Amino acid sequence: MSYYRKSVYRSPTGSSKPEVLGSEILQRLLNHDVNLGGSFIEATGSQGSAKTSVLLFFAEYNMNVYPKEKVFWSNPYKAPMQFLRLQEDQWHIFVKEGSNVTFHDRAKRLRQVHPANLSYFKSYDDLYDNAIPGKCNAVFFGDRKEWIDFMGYIVSVGEWTAVFFDELSEIASGYSSGDDWRKIGEFSLTLKELRKCLVTCVVNSQSSSDTDHRVRTKLMAKIFLPGAKSDGKSRVHQQAIDNLVVDRQNGNESWIEMDGRFGLVVWSDVYPPSKVSWEARCDGLQR
Repeated sequence: MSYYRKSVYRSPTGSSKPEVLGSEILQRLLNHDVNLGGSFIEATGSQGSAKTSVLLFFAEYNMNVYPKEKVFWSNPYKAPMQFLRLQEDQWHIFVKEGSNVTFHDRAKRLRQVHPANLSYFKSYDDLYDNAIPGKCNAVFFGDRKEWIDFMGYIVSVGEWTAVFFDELSEIASGYSSGDDWRKIGEFSLTLKELRKCLVTCVVNSQSSSDTDHRVRTKLMAKIFLPGAKSDGKSRVHQQAIDNLVVDRQNGNESWIEMDGRFGLVVWSDVYPPSKVSWEARCDGLQR
């Protein structure tokens, strides 16, 4: 069974060999096969390169093709909530009780808003059990680093689950120290278990180097969008990335790499801006 949101991902029919290879790799990452397991994928590129569209595409694919599975989304604070670009009936917000998380309208001087499709949870069991299959469950813990512990919980469940991180470096910074550095080390060990624990995790970043190297080494696939920086270990050279075509009408090219193979995928940013421009905060700001 296949699913492609119109114009987000260009079908390989009649395409070049690099696009056919790119399609094969992408299909492997999208399809759920218990013999192959889950995956850990990073989309990287400059602002406006379609990183968010890649995350939304993977999320919407999972929601439509595997509607019985649970999808979780981690959004930065004090930044646009990108999952709102999905249809309103495709997402639900979960907030940890006592976290002091509030939501604000960026178009109205950060006036506080109260989303209707919002629920509170007390524990990881509570959150996971009440997450809605076939929807994008956006979770706010207050401290975004709590996602490290929740990912440990998810891999212990043993069922197909998809998790999306917008700007992973905020959680696993490459410049951490002390307790944060040790916690990220635990996170990297959890990510190593994704394949056999049937978890797909898709993240994005403007620069891979901003993310802790112990986390980066667990990546199974990378999507290089225009403006991305090669880490020197990839078979995709920087010159090939620099030559990617940026086309607002027909879509931005990207290289997709997995297991030593790489190909070309073209993405179009067809997820329109949300009708509302909301952000989450956890500092008690009231306006």
